[in-house]
Amino acid sequence: MHSSTTGVEDFAEARVSLLPESIPSDRPNSTRSISLRLFLVCAIVFVDNLGVSIILNVTPVLVDPSLPTCLEGMGNVGAGSAFAILMFAFNFGMMFSPPLFGKLSDLYGRRPLLLFSIVGMSVLYGIQSVTYSFWAFTGLRFVIGLMGGGRPVASAYICDITSDVKEQIRGLAWMNIAPAISYGLGPPLGGFLAGYCGVMSPLTAVSILATAIAILSWYYLTEDAVKLKQVNNGRVGETALNDQVDGPVPTARVGLSRNLFNKTALYMTVFMIGLLANAMYMMVFLSFPLVLKDEFSFSPFQAGMTGIGDGVLAILGNWLYMYLATKICIRVSYICLLACSSGVVACLTPIFFDSILGFLAIRYAMGLACPLIFSSLPQIVAMISPPGRGGEFMGYLNMFLSIGNVIPTPVGGPLYEHCFAFLTDPPRPKKL
Repeated sequence: MHSSTTGVEDFAEARVSLLPESIPSDRPNSTRSISLRLFLVCAIVFVDNLGVSIILNVTPVLVDPSLPTCLEGMGNVGAGSAFAILMFAFNFGMMFSPPLFGKLSDLYGRRPLLLFSIVGMSVLYGIQSVTYSFWAFTGLRFVIGLMGGGRPVASAYICDITSDVKEQIRGLAWMNIAPAISYGLGPPLGGFLAGYCGVMSPLTAVSILATAIAILSWYYLTEDAVKLKQVNNGRVGETALNDQVDGPVPTARVGLSRNLFNKTALYMTVFMIGLLANAMYMMVFLSFPLVLKDEFSFSPFQAGMTGIGDGVLAILGNWLYMYLATKICIRVSYICLLACSSGVVACLTPIFFDSILGFLAIRYAMGLACPLIFSSLPQIVAMISPPGRGGEFMGYLNMFLSIGNVIPTPVGGPLYEHCFAFLTDPPRPKKL
């Protein structure tokens, strides 16, 4: 093993080495089969994130009372507050479903939960595309957020079909490229569709794409055969693993406890890093479309075009993560902490509300750092989660990420309104 491996990686590799070669497997292990399944899982994650990104720069025109495209029934809710409410509803839904989806996937398999998620998105985005009431629209955002519970299941599925730590790193990194592509293509595509086909057409496009992915997944997204046998025999999790292992698993666990002192503290440390990183990112993320519209008078299409840079840098960030983790063999935990430290640039965002170059520079700096954080965290969780509970612990990670999204959303819009007014209003002359 490489000398730079941490105690976490030692524990993960110890677990892999304990698995005997005699464990039967009926799953197709050809490169083509694994690549197809990996593609479908990435496609599900892509659609999930596309539903958020494609309407991101369209939302300001849906909540602006001065425009005919504004949703009905907003009352006295301001544009910034309405924008924050819609973001909050989605992320609030994302808080509840990941642990449930993850646990159910450990019990009943990954495939049913992934299919439920993508079919649910297909139906819900179709309904939302014909909804013009603000509060009904908000309620649908909440339910769509619940469908986001498929994200941890996708991570666990990739861990199921990969055979070693480096393959997991590559698989999870490819999965994290899917959100990067969605945030690169979604905003300009949403702006284009909104401008030429109506403001609700981006949601219709997501529904159609989700339907196509659901059909392909139904036929080609197969369940892991070993996992399915354990489920059918009622031997999921630690008991099933111990039945197949020729040697005491607790030895590896003792090693982990010796190196990291307390597993609970380790889990909470990883989850809290995800929460704080996402909260920091979301606080700045909320201001992007509003600043581009209010300060620089960007149309939805123009604002969306700036997202291409986000997508390119996010793809580069995931590629950089794969290179650092698998070629140079830098510790995954080091990559994560180094990327988190770069988040201090987020504090500079309000200073550049009057400079498009400075504003985009801050935005793109964060766009490069975020993939390093959000690719390394699932890999760490995959290595430290107890046997048979990978989906459950991926769910916990996504729950904490969602809490990090929820914390800024109730205050992000109102804070932006006050901050923007403070920075843009001319100073009043002092009274003598």
